[in-house]
Amino acid sequence: METLDSAWMMRIGRVVLLAAAAAMATPLPASAQISGDVAGGYLNVSGTMHGGFGQVTFDLGPRWSVFGQVDGSRGHDLGDDTTTFRDVGVIVGARRRWQPSPRVSPFWQVGVGALHSEGITDTVDIRGRPVHDTFTVNYLALQSGGGVTVMMTPRVGMRAQLDLQFGIPDQSQFEGVSAFVRPSIGVVMRFGSRP
Repeated sequence: METLDSAWMMRIGRVVLLAAAAAMATPLPASAQISGDVAGGYLNVSGTMHGGFGQVTFDLGPRWSVFGQVDGSRGHDLGDDTTTFRDVGVIVGARRRWQPSPRVSPFWQVGVGALHSEGITDTVDIRGRPVHDTFTVNYLALQSGGGVTVMMTPRVGMRAQLDLQFGIPDQSQFEGVSAFVRPSIGVVMRFGSRP
């Protein structure tokens, strides 16, 4: 069975963001109460992996919202330059804004999802020939963190957030729980009217 690699997940994330941007450009009837935002930008994982994310958020009220996020990153583990990892993740969760204002809105969030990690190890055998070993690990991802959204106009702003993600691997190949620090920064575009 083929798995989705990070390039395909990033393409899916771009399609979701473009669809949300197109939805923002379409006027809603006066009776519609749908509001939220789309965001995308740079993601760093534990200081050594770099990538991007796409996120869609729907407001449930003045302080609560739900979000979905697709992200991908590529890089090495700290201290191991022989293995290159490609991670693709999908997270859904809830976000709480504790001081919502038109311009600055700090928040905290929790989420759950899946993380697919593919590692490629490049070594050299005894005869000097390159050897490429590939392995994959699928994780249950539990993520919590916080950040701040700063709107520069009523519709466009910036979001910075810092999350801690715990990856629990498939128990048939148990390697222990992994923890990833995930800072990110990106552009936010609001749609609808804020509750």
